[in-house]
Amino acid sequence: MATATIGFLLVNKHFQVEALQNEIINKMKKTVKYEMRMASPSSRRKIISQAVISGGSGSLVQDGLVYRQNFSVRSFEIGFDRKLSLAALTNYLQDTALEQCRVIGIWADDFGSTPEMSRQDLIWVVCALQIVVDSYPSWLDVVEVDTWFYPSGQNSIRRDWIVRDGKTGNTLARATSVCVLMNKKTRKLSKLKEEIREEFTPHIRNCDPVIVKDSRKLLRLDVDTADYVRKGEKVSHLYDVSPSFNKCFCMCFFFQCLPCLIDCLNLLSTTA
Repeated sequence: MATATIGFLLVNKHFQVEALQNEIINKMKKTVKYEMRMASPSSRRKIISQAVISGGSGSLVQDGLVYRQNFSVRSFEIGFDRKLSLAALTNYLQDTALEQCRVIGIWADDFGSTPEMSRQDLIWVVCALQIVVDSYPSWLDVVEVDTWFYPSGQNSIRRDWIVRDGKTGNTLARATSVCVLMNKKTRKLSKLKEEIREEFTPHIRNCDPVIVKDSRKLLRLDVDTADYVRKGEKVSHLYDVSPSFNKCFCMCFFFQCLPCLIDCLNLLSTTA
């Protein structure tokens, strides 16, 4: 009986300590959020570095406005040519974007939603994504990914990435995206209200896009005259936790639907 009582007291004490730790971390996050709003750009990096933020493998650079994270190319992220796949690269982009929101303390839930967005049932939706790859890294290479965001018009946010070789620092790829707000319940687009904009203001970078917008439009596809048509594909796995279409899942789905002839041509051009 005494042993059971001691065990219960230890477990109860553990939960009390864990609750106290979570309370301290939440208070620190609120303090950081307030200080970031009031601080000058040169002070933001110092404020963040002094805060205890658990998890993650990246860091804030350039006055706290750019998030940087390193990735080691793993075996299941490469293709037949031992190079990083485009789908895996897209995962890197998504991961760094979410990690930045978490580190700077504006992530409430879902995929990068702020506290005010959560109260209004709003989520981010990527309406445009452009990736320019100069060179794909190989298996076991280390790549460095930088990301930041800035305003784009009245009701959208633009996010950019630069992917570099971890050893040489050479640029491997650049990417830019435009995100808008959507209501989770009605599935309709929403305006970027001032109270939400204020949550991002301390972390916004004043810069130009890393990629000049591609104004070309895709031609309308005629199924009757297409060279290749694949039917019966299920797309239920393309949803993420929001739930909305996940751009990384879509990328994999599109590649799976490509005819085998294209894969063979890519193999010949790579090995030639």
